[in-house]
Amino acid sequence: GTSQMKSELSAKMEEYQNQQQQNIDALTEAQKRNDQLNEKRLEMAFAELEEHKQSNANKFAELEEHKQSNANKFAELERQKLSNANKFAELERQKLSNANKFAEIKQQNALQQEKVVKLEKYQKEQQPDIVDLQKTVTTLREIEWSSVRAEKPMPKNPYFEVKILKEKG
Repeated sequence: GTSQMKSELSAKMEEYQNQQQQNIDALTEAQKRNDQLNEKRLEMAFAELEEHKQSNANKFAELEEHKQSNANKFAELERQKLSNANKFAELERQKLSNANKFAEIKQQNALQQEKVVKLEKYQKEQQPDIVDLQKTVTTLREIEWSSVRAEKPMPKNPYFEVKILKEKG
């Protein structure tokens, strides 16, 4: 008996060990599949994170481009603003210059008008003398005088006045 018991016990023990080995092998295989699955999940998660990282980098680059574009537009607007301010200042200078020229022309016109008034007054004052002179010339032609005697020597100026001393007749 004992040896048979030992043999049965040994067989049971061997069977138990085989079963344990199968369980260990199954667990090891399951663990490998689980590890492979986890590795694939990690790789997918890592790839997804890389995609997000790249997407965020692209968005950041796009935002930087917009920022630069807006800065350029702002700088251009500032240049235009300065240019417009310079043009406005130039127009104001021209406006002031034109106003000064207009005032000067107005003043010259007023002076010219004064001269015209003085000239008209002088002409009116001289008109009786001119009429008298014309009458004298007409009278001299009628009596056919051809020369006149001067009381004083004639100045270099060609203008002179004639005074009739005696009338013929």
